[in-house]
Amino acid sequence: MKCFVLFLFLMFVSHAIDAQIKMALIVGTGAYPFESGWSTIHGDNDVPLNSDTLISMVFDQDKIFKLVNDQANKKYKSCIHFR
Repeated sequence: MKCFVLFLFLMFVSHAIDAQIKMALIVGTGAYPFESGWSTIHGDNDVPLNSDTLISMVFDQDKIFKLVNDQANKKYKSCIHFR
């Protein structure tokens, strides 16, 4: 009986784990002014690479949110809603 209860519990837990929704937010900024000293950093070029990596890790493409350069500011923070 104990084995049967343990089996049912493990089946329930494994089903709950599979029901997770994976979401991601990628922020890439590369539009820095030359005077800042950060002009050689191009984080915006990494956004597609990170997105492809997440897709290969079984993330749905429509659950990957991207903010690049001008979008990566306070004005756009209300556009992203994780539910």
